[in-house]
Amino acid sequence: PLRRQRQMCIRDRTYKPSISQGSVLNIEDVNKLRLGINKTDVINLIGSPSISDPFHQYQWDYINYSTNDRGEKIYYRLRLVFSGNILSEIDKSELEQLINK
Repeated sequence: PLRRQRQMCIRDRTYKPSISQGSVLNIEDVNKLRLGINKTDVINLIGSPSISDPFHQYQWDYINYSTNDRGEKIYYRLRLVFSGNILSEIDKSELEQLINK
């Protein structure tokens, strides 16, 4: 019985690495985005978008789905819309989990 208890305790402490898929964003950098900046400035600030859709070249999506070491699932999405080369819309409506991270 004591050996079984030890085995159960060891199992509970098993290391589980964080797994991240998509764009890893920093909320401070996201908050620096301003309407009117160009695509190059956006890339320099937060990196390239995780989704590149040839049918929606005016829209960039930064999507992240990850699991932290406690097994909690984290999902967030930032959507940027451009008019030509200029940022014309910033949709932060799905960033709640990034803000509370």
